[in-house]
Amino acid sequence: MTTFNTLLGPTRLAFGERPTRCEPGTTSPDSDIYLASPEERAATVRAALDAGVSFFHAAYEREAQSLGQSLISLGVRGEVTVSTTDGDTLDRCPDTEQGAATAIHAAIERKRVLLGVDVLDIFCLYDYRPEIHTPARLAGACKALAEAVTAGTIVHTGVTCYSEFDALARAIEQEQFAPEIVLARFNYFDQGASSRLFPACQAKNIPTLAAQTFSWEGGVPFVRFPNTWRYRNLTKNFYGFTAGQAHLHWVLSQPNISGILASMQTAEQVTENAAGTQLAKTPTGLEALFDSFVEAFTKTREGWRGLLTDELWEYRAAAELHLGRKKK
Repeated sequence: MTTFNTLLGPTRLAFGERPTRCEPGTTSPDSDIYLASPEERAATVRAALDAGVSFFHAAYEREAQSLGQSLISLGVRGEVTVSTTDGDTLDRCPDTEQGAATAIHAAIERKRVLLGVDVLDIFCLYDYRPEIHTPARLAGACKALAEAVTAGTIVHTGVTCYSEFDALARAIEQEQFAPEIVLARFNYFDQGASSRLFPACQAKNIPTLAAQTFSWEGGVPFVRFPNTWRYRNLTKNFYGFTAGQAHLHWVLSQPNISGILASMQTAEQVTENAAGTQLAKTPTGLEALFDSFVEAFTKTREGWRGLLTDELWEYRAAAELHLGRKKK
């Protein structure tokens, strides 16, 4: 493996602000984290550093701006690895090599400004999809990334992927693209990246981070065992571990995974997530419990009805939306 594994440290955990827990009334999926003050967000970053986390990823502009403000206020730029993406830049640029190259250069400069850094440690192409990353655009993007590395504005290149795992695996296998790190959606409900993408990365010695680990079916953030029909009386903790901790432990136990990119919006979530990566043993029956949850909300109306009374707003909202659609 490359030095990325050492950058992750013993927690094997990377910090992201993308939310998994929202509040009712927010105007967009990511709006709630910006209700926190700059001081509160900086305190979360400080807690992550204190917990041994040194890898920080910001996919979108508001995340980058938030992280940049925290790094500047704390004066800790030299202590962290900063990773970011081009967002949806390639989705909006001309389908030409030059158009893509120009767009990527602009995205790099934009993220440097938002993050308040001279050099981006890692710059990733965002959410690899064949319809967006056409041969012309991919060639232009790769050209721009190579030029940025030469110019010293970025150090390493990567890619994120949230659905088209086999397509990215083919691009890597056929050497159309040679990322130095891959961040891919992976959780118990969606293990698609494990069949081909992660092994392809392993064969090429490319570190992989599991992303969107708490983002399960229907927008439900899997951070606590919910009130489903199969285990309505289950307490919040399972053998002393929260659902989030048990799930992080399970993800890290899977093959070909170097680490996890997890959402952390408060110091309390940092503490919970970091502790989850240090569990020594997978609880007996954990996968059966995960299976029960998956079955409950994907195969039965009773499961969704059980979530209607759950204390987490996201679970109730997802159930109401799902059951409302089923009526039509």
